Amino acid sequence: MSALRVVIFGFLAIVLQSCLAHLGLPFAVMPQLALLVVVAAAFSGSSASGVFSAFLVGLLLDFSSALLVGPWAGALVTVYAGLALVSQRLFLESGIVSAVVAFASAVVASTFFALLSPQSDLSVWQHGVQILTQAAATAACAPWAVALMSRGGQRRTVSALRGPSSLSAA
Repeated sequence: MSALRVVIFGFLAIVLQSCLAHLGLPFAVMPQLALLVVVAAAFSGSSASGVFSAFLVGLLLDFSSALLVGPWAGALVTVYAGLALVSQRLFLESGIVSAVVAFASAVVASTFFALLSPQSDLSVWQHGVQILTQAAATAACAPWAVALMSRGGQRRTVSALRGPSSLSAA
């Protein structure tokens, strides 16, 4: 996925999240759609431009929250880097794998954000419950979001991501 495509999908995800918030969806069950864009980007290929686009999506998310610039950008870069390391070992198009990866990524990103943000308090029970319920909502949306952002529904395997094998006959 190109960096421009990641930023565009990220912007649209932030706008959709904002619309859902204005419609009255409780924050605890609102899926982290911008995070799903970063998850899909990390599994489509890891590169320096991917890290930069994850940073830009996080920065857009920080600007939209109007609280503090930086925590979401750092959280999404951390998630991208972690997933880029394991992306060659997992098959993301499997619905269960994408849901589990999205759940773990949402917990990591929300915890990272909470650690960097002066407004949150991880010692409060409600905050931990909110992180888990939001992660569950994100995991529920993950299979559809990843399928939407993948290229034409093509299934990618580890060998397809690595390119042609040197063992293949010419």
